[in-house]
Amino acid sequence: MSIFLSINPVGIIINKWITQMVIVTKGILKKKLFAIITEKIIKQLYY
Repeated sequence: MSIFLSINPVGIIINKWITQMVIVTKGILKKKLFAIITEKIIKQLYY
């Protein structure tokens, strides 16, 4: 599958787009996780 994608120009574009989406998604998840952890720490301090 990946060999076919690397030969096909459209496949290369799709591959890059998927990679970009994965990077963006990971970034969003890290921010959300950080926000949740921060919220828990704040709640621990105040309650």
